[in-house]
Amino acid sequence: MEFDSASLNPHYSYYDENNNVHEVWMQDAVTSYNQLRASERFGVQGTALWRLGSADTSLWPIWDTTRPDDAARAKLDDLPPGSDLILQGDGDIWRIADTPKQGHRSFQYDPATDLITSESYTVYPLSYDIEQIGAVKGKIALSFDDGPDPRWTRKILDILREKKAPAAFFVIGDAASRSPGLLKREYEEGHEIGNHTYTHPQFEEIPRAQVRIELNLSQRLIESTLGVKSTLFRPPYGIDHQPEYAEEVERLPIAQEMGYLLVGARIDPQDWRQPNGRQVPASEIVDGVLRQATKGNIVLLHDGGGDRSQTVLALPQIIDQLRARGYQLVPVADLIKKTRAEVMPTLDPRERLEARADAFIFAMYHWISLGMSVIFIAGIMLVSGRALIIGLLAVIEKLRPDRAVLSDPPPTVTVLIPAHNEENVIVETVTAALASEVPDLRVIVVNDGSTDKTGDLLDENFSGESRVRIGEDVFVEEALPRDGAVESERRGVLIFFHDRLQRRIEHRAPDHRQESLHCRIASLRVLQQRTKQGIAGQRRKAGGAEKLIAAEPPRPRAYCTFDAGPGDRICANHPHACVREIAGASPRLRHGSCKQLPKGGIDIQWRNILD
Repeated sequence: MEFDSASLNPHYSYYDENNNVHEVWMQDAVTSYNQLRASERFGVQGTALWRLGSADTSLWPIWDTTRPDDAARAKLDDLPPGSDLILQGDGDIWRIADTPKQGHRSFQYDPATDLITSESYTVYPLSYDIEQIGAVKGKIALSFDDGPDPRWTRKILDILREKKAPAAFFVIGDAASRSPGLLKREYEEGHEIGNHTYTHPQFEEIPRAQVRIELNLSQRLIESTLGVKSTLFRPPYGIDHQPEYAEEVERLPIAQEMGYLLVGARIDPQDWRQPNGRQVPASEIVDGVLRQATKGNIVLLHDGGGDRSQTVLALPQIIDQLRARGYQLVPVADLIKKTRAEVMPTLDPRERLEARADAFIFAMYHWISLGMSVIFIAGIMLVSGRALIIGLLAVIEKLRPDRAVLSDPPPTVTVLIPAHNEENVIVETVTAALASEVPDLRVIVVNDGSTDKTGDLLDENFSGESRVRIGEDVFVEEALPRDGAVESERRGVLIFFHDRLQRRIEHRAPDHRQESLHCRIASLRVLQQRTKQGIAGQRRKAGGAEKLIAAEPPRPRAYCTFDAGPGDRICANHPHACVREIAGASPRLRHGSCKQLPKGGIDIQWRNILD
């Protein structure tokens, strides 16, 4: 590299393969520095660079610097390697001869002119130096990526066997672990097996440690399944073609350090493309291979990773037409004058022992994965089935009538209301009970020793109401029918608002305890809720059991049944009134059930409590 003192530009010359001399004059960071200073003196307000990606990268530290000092100019000393590649030789198989190296320059600065007047390269920056090998005229190797896939690999193997054509299969370890039989068939039928990582990640983006893990896992799977190791490796995604930039090959030295041959493919018909959701037609795949046949020696096709039906259709035509044009189909190893046994050596005794252990681990992993899949599928089916059943039951419930079906004629209804100092709500409560739609209704109010105006309000508002009977607590027995009406009205409905009243009735008619009791809440209107001074929603402990003191429902509609026997007392463990219909004798079952009706229905829970 020389520096012209007149133009302040570096230049060099070289001979090509035909012994012709080429002179190259270029702009680097030093030349750009001088041009930026000249632009400042002429008042230029901005500059642009053409072309991005091909510039001397040491330019960027001083690009936006105005009136740079010695510290800014010192940044020009280092010469980072460029993103281009040094490609030597010809062929689809690569060997990385050298990795990038940092360069260094020295220069002289003239403060009077604010220009750099001399430059020399003490160390040249170098990018990746890649040797390309395997170019053999008249020979082409077929290769398949992303398998094995039970849908397509079998068909491709059948075609290759019929056509007596060899191929190389670059397998994904995870796919091969799920189809070990196909992997064995590929090897047994004379084909080569290559490593294509274990999970097919974005090779340029994964960490270096993951590169080693991916290659090691896939290699161990091949060894444990076939008893041989593979030295062929093709990186996944975009760098399986001819490399162009340093970023594409940044991870490849790792694979080479692990002993792999790096296999590319310059004949790429892009059979992986799926425009409009469908694979490219077979005719385009065939045309792509034939058109590029003179550019390389390895054909890139796919036997997994999606729909490969058109690849299967194109493969016989590709084989026949390549042979018709004079090409010989050979293994990849033949392109570098090696045998399959050399690129896929057998394992030594120690490696075979390790392979057996690996085979056991891969088998366990396979069965565990399968078991987890079955569990997840079963869980999804159970949850879906449960949702379906619940939905079906909800529809059935929706279609049922929203009112309980009462007997015809309807039963008589007796409402027992205790009242102790309830002057604030007693009138509204009795009025709400009387507003019921039940035709045969009787309301019994027990004034339990009230010291306020409860009794006066009851007399004032309901003394003339034939359906209302008012009595004091000491006269509760007299307030209830003495003529055996409670027993005779065995088909009637009794509404209890206090457990003491319930016990007194049960004491008067103990044989009711042995009968099947049916609770039916029909369409009673809303009973006025008691205030804090009242007894609504309060509970108290008595006899070791929690007992409901009072309740009122917001227009409840439910149909409940329960059975009770001697020694049991049924109590509603819910802040709502209990309506009970005595319906005849039945065996003692000690069982409770409740069926909820739609449209505002309430869920009443029943509890057997020893009295």
